[in-house]
Amino acid sequence: MKNIKLIFISLVFTFFCFFILELLGRWYFHRKYNFGYQESFLYESDDILGYKISSKYQGKHGIYYRGIRKDYFDINKGNKIRIVCLGGSTTFGQEQFDNSKVWPQILEHLLNSHTSEKYEVLNAGVCGYGSSNLVARLRKEILSLRPDMVIIFTGWNLVGCLKSSYSWIPENVYFKKHPLLIKINNFLINNSIVYLTVKNSKNNIFVNKLKRSGVDKFEDIYKDLLPIFADDLKEMILICKQNNIVPIVIKYPTRDYNSKGYIETINIIQNVCKENKTYLLNCSSFFESLDPESRAEYFTDTAHLTDKGNEKIAQIIYTILIDNFFIH
Repeated sequence: MKNIKLIFISLVFTFFCFFILELLGRWYFHRKYNFGYQESFLYESDDILGYKISSKYQGKHGIYYRGIRKDYFDINKGNKIRIVCLGGSTTFGQEQFDNSKVWPQILEHLLNSHTSEKYEVLNAGVCGYGSSNLVARLRKEILSLRPDMVIIFTGWNLVGCLKSSYSWIPENVYFKKHPLLIKINNFLINNSIVYLTVKNSKNNIFVNKLKRSGVDKFEDIYKDLLPIFADDLKEMILICKQNNIVPIVIKYPTRDYNSKGYIETINIIQNVCKENKTYLLNCSSFFESLDPESRAEYFTDTAHLTDKGNEKIAQIIYTILIDNFFIH
């Protein structure tokens, strides 16, 4: 009986501590970023895309107008040169609540501050999207925006949830047929500062899911997924060229250049671009030249960028586009 009482007291105390941390966390984020309880999820299920940005979302990541990280933009681009940035969380800006801190928005500012033309850069990044999601979105939503250029920043999530059971899907999408579970999940998870902090501290969602599945090595997974990833990348390039859109593929950086998975993915990207005569924009060389300690200042983990990292990526993209006459 004494042990049961002790366990009960411990559980109550633990719950109380987490509750206090949660309240303090929500108060801090409300003061710093001016947002409160989120009535809607960032994501909703979609039969074609797997999931997408919710049109009702107005939370800590701002407003996503038509699934683009912008408060508003005119569908008719007029005389503007429109650039769409396709990708996952490294394009979305997972660690950045302020849209002005994410590289597509910084790139737009640089272009309009230092060039004679009027440019519009649309952030079409969605966390967890892999190549399969990007192909589907390019066809379903991006072509209708009539972009002049599409910058493709993909690789970390490989093929994505449409073609791989190992890929990440938002929690609420699992509960789409159960309204009560959605409400409980919304309160306990979607709005939980403690949960999100713990979740975001994990280095790689893909790696953690594999570990939970009992898979310790990535060789077999990559062996199956890399050819599919290559085909998806080829398809995106072909779609762009068929619609008179300039495709630009990013050779993205990492904090860990010894990762076998990263090396193999980059090799695929380089080969696909060479075979399909598509420009590969090298955002990696600068970071690779740094010592590990200096490089760490630009990353929050292996893949995701700090504010400083986003600013540097935008500057690299801008400089290369100018130097190679993509931009006037």
